[in-house]
Amino acid sequence: MNSEDFATRLQRFVDTSEISQVIANHSRGIDRGDPAIFDDVYHPDGDVAYGFFDGSAVEFAQVVTGGADDTPGTLHRPSNIWVDVDGDTAKSESYVIVYTHAADETGSTGGETTFIGGRYLDRHARRDGIWKMTHRTYVMDWNINKPGTGSAMPGFDASPRIQGLKGPSDFSIEFLKAVGNSDIAEEDGTMVEISKSLMDRAEVAFAKQDIHELIMGQARAIDRADVVLFKSLWFDDATVDVAGVQGPALDWVIEILDQTKDMKRMAHSVANEWIKVDGDTARSESYLIAFTTVAGEDGNQDTLTGGRYLDAFERRDGVWKYMHRAFVQDWEVTQPSSDKSDDGMLATLTNRAAAYPDDAVYGFWNP
Repeated sequence: MNSEDFATRLQRFVDTSEISQVIANHSRGIDRGDPAIFDDVYHPDGDVAYGFFDGSAVEFAQVVTGGADDTPGTLHRPSNIWVDVDGDTAKSESYVIVYTHAADETGSTGGETTFIGGRYLDRHARRDGIWKMTHRTYVMDWNINKPGTGSAMPGFDASPRIQGLKGPSDFSIEFLKAVGNSDIAEEDGTMVEISKSLMDRAEVAFAKQDIHELIMGQARAIDRADVVLFKSLWFDDATVDVAGVQGPALDWVIEILDQTKDMKRMAHSVANEWIKVDGDTARSESYLIAFTTVAGEDGNQDTLTGGRYLDAFERRDGVWKYMHRAFVQDWEVTQPSSDKSDDGMLATLTNRAAAYPDDAVYGFWNP
């Protein structure tokens, strides 16, 4: 590989990392109730399309951080971050699981607890060397609504944990203050010689990024019922060992899409990716939380499944693809659906998930 190719790949790797940090910082802004954090997230002309609010990102920051008076916090957990960089602009899709709650009559967290699964469709721009968002569209995929216990350990009076807060007294505020606002030194134009060892390590990092995008592709393909994308991720001789099915991966793709076509909702949130690269082969373990809603005799049923993907990959002619996937199930919870998509605040989240080609990601990703 020549130095120009290496430099291009290194730039994409760095850009992807910086954009991922912007996405993480967005969650911090909402969960800590700090509108100042959004100054590092959106460019001044940025805007959003959430449904309950469509407009200026500056105004959005004020809306979502209002009332941050050290009350028990919310949590926005992004995953499945897939970034496509094109020079000084980029787009990304990421999954998010949100925890929020309603206070009970005493003002505590014992009211209704809500988990919301969705996706962020973001546009980014690098200006003066800094990546920030120019737009975010939010798509809601699913929700669960249950009575809250008010404690991590019901019946235990003294909390054994550090309580997360939406406001300036949250434990993280003082902890992170010491790191400042930037981890990037000013560029001085100095040429630096890169050792062979460092270049080899960088090549491994580039391979891991390519493999990460394959894992993200699997989630989008099954959730959106996108057969073309799904098939493109595998070599023709790839195999699977999933839910009792052992055999050719391309046959399994057709089978699993047929099995899931009548599900009312489905989302695969993937995290904890651990990837080991060995030349032109690689293996990975990643953790999964899958949400599905299916119709049953007694009404719709929601299922949360926790497990792990054990994946094998090969690089052929410079292209990484899947050679094998096994799924290990760790836990599962099934309960009557508590979906409230048409009620209250959830009803204002008007961008909803759909299958290929109707889902918002397709007009966004391939305009």
